[in-house]
Amino acid sequence: MKKYKVILFDLDGTLSDSQEGIVKSIQYSLKKLGIIEDDLLKLKSSIGGSLADIYTKWYGLSPEIAQEGIRLYRERFEKEGIFENNLFYGVKDLLANLKDSGKILGLATAKPNIYAEQILIKEDIRKYFDVVVGADFNNNQKTKSDIIRLAIEAVSFDNKQDYIMVGDRYHDIVGANDNGIDSVAVTYGYGELAELTKAQPKMIVNSVAELTKVLLI
Repeated sequence: MKKYKVILFDLDGTLSDSQEGIVKSIQYSLKKLGIIEDDLLKLKSSIGGSLADIYTKWYGLSPEIAQEGIRLYRERFEKEGIFENNLFYGVKDLLANLKDSGKILGLATAKPNIYAEQILIKEDIRKYFDVVVGADFNNNQKTKSDIIRLAIEAVSFDNKQDYIMVGDRYHDIVGANDNGIDSVAVTYGYGELAELTKAQPKMIVNSVAELTKVLLI
């Protein structure tokens, strides 16, 4: 198995189970816009993607109303949703062991940077990350490929063969492919196996324990 020196992680569905806070905040925003959505599985499938796309592509709202939806989402998320979040079992030990083994760790998330930082601090794992790159608070249209590229630039490690991206959704894997780095898909998050397989990751793992075996080489 190949050794990797730089490991980039997605946040939602990869390191943390943030479903409750995100889904409830989306429901809240939609209700404020006059839309009642009780299909929790549908909302769960949105996790990790662009907030704006939920309003424009899923519900056919205008870009202007989508921005109001994002504002309403944040209204609840900042007060409650950000705390409805827990690390997956074994994640903290994984990060500690990777850091102890000399790996460079980065976070590449579609979540706004300010929220990502707060969650890392809340869960006491910020100390393990050398680089944290999230979406611009005022521009949620930044793609995952863009975010991964910025994380690579922030690490400033020249050889892309030394990088691997860990994520639970299609765009995590495609973003890694777009940037010429390897990826590992995790099935314990919010992406379906068929979705992940289609994206063509270097490998697929089913648990944090399996991920640990892959990365701690």
